[in-house]
Amino acid sequence: MNLGLESLTRSIRRLWSARRISILLTIVALVLSSYSMTQAEFKIGFFGLIHGFPVTFFVALGILTIASAILWLSRENHGKLLFLQLCLLIVSIWLAPIIVGGAHAFTPSVYGDLGFVEYITREGHLEQQILWQHNWPAAWISWAAAIQVLGSNVDELASLIPWIPFVWQLLLFFPVFMFFRNTIGRWQANYCWAAMWLFYLGYWFETQDTGAQAFGVFCVFSILALLTMIPAWNQRTGEFGRRFSAIIIFAVLTITHLLGSLVGLAITAALYVRRGVRSYNLVIIAAVFIAAWSSYGAWSFFEWRLPVFVEQGLRLDVATQRGILNPLFGNESHVAVSIVRLILSGLFAAIALLGALLARKLKSNTYADVTVLAIAVGCGIAAIIVGAGYEHELYQRFFVFLLPAMAYFGVKLLNVRATTVILCIFLLIALPLTFVSRYGNQTIDYLTPGYLAGAYFFRDNTTNGYVTGDIPIGQMKYTERYQFGVSFEDLEWEDDKLLPAGGDFDLTPHYICISNHDYELYNFYYNEPQFISDVESSLNAAINCNLVFANPDLRLYLNEKQK
Repeated sequence: MNLGLESLTRSIRRLWSARRISILLTIVALVLSSYSMTQAEFKIGFFGLIHGFPVTFFVALGILTIASAILWLSRENHGKLLFLQLCLLIVSIWLAPIIVGGAHAFTPSVYGDLGFVEYITREGHLEQQILWQHNWPAAWISWAAAIQVLGSNVDELASLIPWIPFVWQLLLFFPVFMFFRNTIGRWQANYCWAAMWLFYLGYWFETQDTGAQAFGVFCVFSILALLTMIPAWNQRTGEFGRRFSAIIIFAVLTITHLLGSLVGLAITAALYVRRGVRSYNLVIIAAVFIAAWSSYGAWSFFEWRLPVFVEQGLRLDVATQRGILNPLFGNESHVAVSIVRLILSGLFAAIALLGALLARKLKSNTYADVTVLAIAVGCGIAAIIVGAGYEHELYQRFFVFLLPAMAYFGVKLLNVRATTVILCIFLLIALPLTFVSRYGNQTIDYLTPGYLAGAYFFRDNTTNGYVTGDIPIGQMKYTERYQFGVSFEDLEWEDDKLLPAGGDFDLTPHYICISNHDYELYNFYYNEPQFISDVESSLNAAINCNLVFANPDLRLYLNEKQK
């Protein structure tokens, strides 16, 4: 009797093993998400793009999360299935805008970045005096080189803009997963996949596009992977190879992204103090790279920007005002999305803190715990030093750099049953919050076909001038020939005339672009829905402003100047 019962129990366990349950839930999630995507539509609501997706889409992601979580706790290695589930998560989040015809964050700025690449393909060199972005040229040179090698052009690069964030996330997988394998350990392989799940759910602030910050983030994460690596053989050749690779990445990072290079230096110094980096030579080399490039390669930038860094450095109060408090102004939608981002970021920080406290209590992997804590401290020190010198995005940028460390400590919650439940509940809550945080600003991130038609008209029919209007007008081609210092607020009127930008004797053409995007921008950020309408009324009444292009989404005016 007892033998028969035990045999039946073993049969049930084999039939309903963790792997089989996970596979079944994954299939259900895949079918449900596929159906949901066919029902999704492009719709911008109070919380952005999320209003165009049915509830079943997020139910499917929740089921997928549970399917993956079941395997995290398994003693068997389920790498292939966990990789598949993670890929489904990445596809669902990063391809969502493409599915419904929306846009990723900062899309207008990405189109504006095309001008920095276009200049190199046209002139064959950098222009660091006028285009300060060229002081960190690695990204722009890379895109320009790819265009030349492939026999392509900037327009074809523009057609890839919706796909670039997704491709970057696939590339980030390699250094980030290597970092988790180095710190969490191969003997806890399933936990590495849990950390990846946390990492991708926390990546709500978009940095991975055509800009320098995308290459900078990738290089910093690659340095993390290298410096936490323990050579498989205890030989000098292995350590030499690791250091040499790190030096190469530091050299690339130095000419790629200022903030990334500072973070990389701070992390390396922190690991040296922790003895994760055995020699201080790597710290010195990284510091010399940054100092040399700042003094020679990027001096045209620091010549005018260094006083700002000196004045604003260490000013976390100003950074807090700009990066956390200022976003809480604007219309109700903007405020609500900003609050969701703060809640999500706070929850991630709380999960990481709880995991760190649990790790201190359990002391299961003290060496790795202290190493990752040193990395987090290094990032924190860099943030304090930079202060308000990085304008309004200090906290968002450092949140991204801290994500691997936060995910590492978050996974520690899987070591206790009660905290495992807390972690799973958090992940389910984070799914819609991440979506809102990523795509909540859709009203200003999305550029209509009509707007892009107007932007290309401007690019193809003008060569220089003053430009009043939001990015990317004037920045897609010949960007070095345009001046962008005249905002809508700076326009000056005298009776029914627009006063010339640059003074009475400056005959440089002045273009004023009014678009639906500008209406949304001033309404969303500043809660001034009437401002752009008043400006457009003044332009229509001005006797020295001609309408040179118009469609339902964009109007382009030219201020006629008298010789």
